[in-house]
Amino acid sequence: MAVPFETAKDASLKAYLAFLEAEFGRPFSPLTQPHMLEAVAVIFEELLLDTAAGEIGDTAPGNAFSAGADQVSRAEALMHAQFDEPITIAGIARQLGVGLRSLQIAFREHRRYSPREALNRIRLGEARKRLARAESGESVSTIALDCGFTHLGRFSALYRRTYGTLPSDELARARLRLSGGRATPTAIPIALSEGQRTENRV
Repeated sequence: MAVPFETAKDASLKAYLAFLEAEFGRPFSPLTQPHMLEAVAVIFEELLLDTAAGEIGDTAPGNAFSAGADQVSRAEALMHAQFDEPITIAGIARQLGVGLRSLQIAFREHRRYSPREALNRIRLGEARKRLARAESGESVSTIALDCGFTHLGRFSALYRRTYGTLPSDELARARLRLSGGRATPTAIPIALSEGQRTENRV
């Protein structure tokens, strides 16, 4: 019997499950590599925790207080150091010795966005650097996966929304510059078939 998904968090979990089902159903998926399986497990765990938190009312305003600006800066430093690892926001909060909800409130208070978005911004920035200096054997997929993204379609959509261009186009321009203006083969752009509801879950 199908499980009813009603809230935005439920929909995020459902969308990620559908993505995993499709991805693991195709031959030679990069997500079958051991380090990528660990990253997938981390994202799945975080989605489950978010869904459970919503059900028990963990996001109610009176349940936690802000961890403070210093902890936000420390969290960002950890994100920069571990962006290519399968880390969760809950794991970062544990490393800092603060509660997850307190850290989320602190980010909203001092950055105006969530810690998950902060991690995505850092990963996007690193991916952009890699795309700009990519070697001939590198592709959008390998760079995205190396920077901690597990959902390539959402990576592409998030990259375009942030920088106004597709990562495949960014890579093509970089290769053109590096080749002195001579055109070189590029990867086929990743299809943007997924919606943006869960695009921060990459």
